[in-house]
Amino acid sequence: MINSVDIFESTSGHSYYAGNKPKKLAFSSSDDAIRHKRCYAWRDHICAILAANIRKNDATNRFRDQIASMPLTWGDNNDKMPSLAGRLSIPSSLEEFEGWRAGGRFDGLPELENCVVNRNHDNFVLTNGQTVEQSLGVFQEHFFPGTRLALANYFEEIDGLTIADEALRVVRAIMSDICLNCEDTTQSDVRNGYVKNLNFYVDTLVKDHCQESHNNDFIRVVKFVKFVGRGE
Repeated sequence: MINSVDIFESTSGHSYYAGNKPKKLAFSSSDDAIRHKRCYAWRDHICAILAANIRKNDATNRFRDQIASMPLTWGDNNDKMPSLAGRLSIPSSLEEFEGWRAGGRFDGLPELENCVVNRNHDNFVLTNGQTVEQSLGVFQEHFFPGTRLALANYFEEIDGLTIADEALRVVRAIMSDICLNCEDTTQSDVRNGYVKNLNFYVDTLVKDHCQESHNNDFIRVVKFVKFVGRGE
């Protein structure tokens, strides 16, 4: 049995949360009928708290309200916490992205796998029927949600910083809390970048596990999340 703490206060009904600290996603043996609500409530709560913190410290950041869509694909870390010193899940250039893609970081995410960069590292190429325009849209949605800019704009320096750096600040601000507060048995998968983003994580749990018709064998879902994220 999972060693968990009930995230629902006995007197709170469906208000779910109180306070300004993220709480851990945890299940109990008696919560089958509301487990899907628990997953969505956890996501909304942690996103609200992290967005509020970012607005205090980085008020003009265009990604401050996109937390559930920000990429968590920071690569394998041998089950350890990802390093804040690196680029985490935001490339500094198309060349760096291509290195990640060719190295298998996005295996199991076919649209990202098909975002092949040309030899000049300044655009995409037609791959497996995925057009250049489609690849641009996939790239924007994954790394820079809520934006639709020319590709070069994401890496153009203005006053020494880029839009990619702006996205990286948000990922750095949310990484630790997400890794620490996801459900215990999925923690290694999140730390190793097997999960596309928070929406993907929660939707996968709800669709393939957290419903009354399922047996709620959480170990099965951990494997499913890992296999979907890694294409295994």
